Amino acid sequence: SGGKNVFIRQNSIGANTSNYASYTYLVVDTWTNGGDTQLTRSLLDFNLSSIPSGVTISKAILVLYADTTDVVYGGETKADNGHSTLSGPNNWLLERITSAWTESAVTWNTQPTIDTSINVPASVSRSQTYEIDVTNFIKDEIANPTLYYGFMLKLSNESPYRSLIFCSSRHQYSTLSPALKITYMK
Repeated sequence: SGGKNVFIRQNSIGANTSNYASYTYLVVDTWTNGGDTQLTRSLLDFNLSSIPSGVTISKAILVLYADTTDVVYGGETKADNGHSTLSGPNNWLLERITSAWTESAVTWNTQPTIDTSINVPASVSRSQTYEIDVTNFIKDEIANPTLYYGFMLKLSNESPYRSLIFCSSRHQYSTLSPALKITYMK
């Protein structure tokens, strides 16, 4: 609880300065809208304040659930929501964020900086759930809370048409919200 998640979008029709914090899904894609190519990335940060100081993190797993519910996306209702490899593999990067950002204000033009990334394989189905080992990222974020601010998700190849669509923390089924499972020892 207390975390944040949002997607940011770039295109030539004004999305660069828009905020998408109220949506029930997170998008990682390159698609077109009215012939205009748009890139979409997602940002996640979890509240780690409940982890006691002085513990040793032994494992941290990020869990992201595909959103396969019908949604309005790009002005149209999509009944085939979920991950897509229409024009090629949708392998992606999970990048560590290195500058502060605010869920209600971040846009493409104000997106935070990143450094290290984890290569994540392409989906094998439109409903694939991802479980990603982020142990080193979480250890670093707990040890350096003023240096690290969560994760950015972006496609490895940002050319149309490929996408990943995950449930956000505002999804109608709260059990499908992004989750961070941390195991630690005192």
